Amino acid sequence: MTIRSAIAAALVFAASAAAAAPAFSFITASPHALRTTHAIRLELARPGRFRVAAPTSRDAVFNTRPYQVTLAGFLARDRAILLHAERVADRSGASNYDHLPTGDLPEFRVRTQCAAITAADAAEEHDLSWLARHGWNPAGASLAIRQYLRTTPDHNEEVVISLIAKVDRCDNEAAIAGAFADLRQLLKLREIG
Repeated sequence: MTIRSAIAAALVFAASAAAAAPAFSFITASPHALRTTHAIRLELARPGRFRVAAPTSRDAVFNTRPYQVTLAGFLARDRAILLHAERVADRSGASNYDHLPTGDLPEFRVRTQCAAITAADAAEEHDLSWLARHGWNPAGASLAIRQYLRTTPDHNEEVVISLIAKVDRCDNEAAIAGAFADLRQLLKLREIG
């Protein structure tokens, strides 16, 4: 598996060819928090010294299935927390993560990846280019990524929280574990009604 395909799989990124802005948004932002507005209703508090990257929505295709995706995040110098709120547009139940291990967030599954990111990777992958457009350049860095994934029982709506850290290299397990521990401590998440 190439670095490009590995990072694409880890981050669940895909190219999208939407001609106009979608008529949906599953995340709202305030200066202090991001909130999901679809079936999984959560609030993610902004950590101190992170800035808010406002929500954007798009239609996408992952593994031949159509999705509606809203992305927002919190960005700091070498750390980022991304929030995706997604819906399987054809209601096929494609967002099934039961094969992944449970995480340290209740009701979330988890996966982890690290990859060196080139300028070509950053230009080709939607979320990497989104980060760059928001002033957080992923190119030339090794990115350690831990994703927390939660879906509705029918696997048609999901939330993905991605903890992303720039690290010196992907074989430095101690540095990666430390970066994830620091980011996890900053993660303040609550259910909203």
